[in-house]
Amino acid sequence: MTLTNRLGRPMLAAMFVTGGADQLIHPDEKADAAGPIVDEIDDKIDAVPMPSENRDAVRINGAVQLVAGGLLAMNRVPRLAATALAASLVPTTLAGHRFWRSTTNRPGRSNASTS
Repeated sequence: MTLTNRLGRPMLAAMFVTGGADQLIHPDEKADAAGPIVDEIDDKIDAVPMPSENRDAVRINGAVQLVAGGLLAMNRVPRLAATALAASLVPTTLAGHRFWRSTTNRPGRSNASTS
């Protein structure tokens, strides 16, 4: 294993381990944002059983990030762990990082209407 992998994997995994632990300990802070995403997935995909409480969905996502981050940090099944982390980022991004809905000015763009 290269030095980059030996150092990089635990450093990357640390973000997921701490974020996953936070979701497990404090799910209420993220449950409101997760609500629309949980409902939309539940409506569109019948094959995926969804938890009845938004807090439970946040906890499941946090557990996936915590376990997969730990596996990645220890270099145990790193490809499977990385795949699980990538999959857990989809609902996290949809619920908590809705950059496409931002109304603030972005570099190179103006909020003023153009004619």
